[in-house]
Amino acid sequence: MMVAAIRHMQPQPPRAEFRGHIVNLTSVDAFKAHPQNAHYAATKAAVVSLTRSVAQHVAGDGILVNSVAPAGMATGRARNLGFLDELAKASPLGRGAKPAEIAEWVLMAGGPRNTYMTGENIIVSGGYIYA
Repeated sequence: MMVAAIRHMQPQPPRAEFRGHIVNLTSVDAFKAHPQNAHYAATKAAVVSLTRSVAQHVAGDGILVNSVAPAGMATGRARNLGFLDELAKASPLGRGAKPAEIAEWVLMAGGPRNTYMTGENIIVSGGYIYA
């Protein structure tokens, strides 16, 4: 998807100092050991690394590339699978993130107010990553 987005953005005339944003979604599992789910954690870490590499590659084209790494989210699926109690216990805030709380950070990273941040990963974990 990034390759397709970059091909679309590169020939566009610059809007101000940049041509576009790419925001990848990853997970806090990229930063925390998960021996029983190592393959998942490894793929999430790869997304963080890919984000940084692509950000450096397209910086001269005025394309900003960042990622957002949420912790567990309180969704209907998490409720149906019985994960909400587990999320609450794992988070210092005592709950999983609301999807809208994560969306705010995606909008910030990919929105018009972001004119300088690139190659960064925003961890939105409610303190889970540090617990």
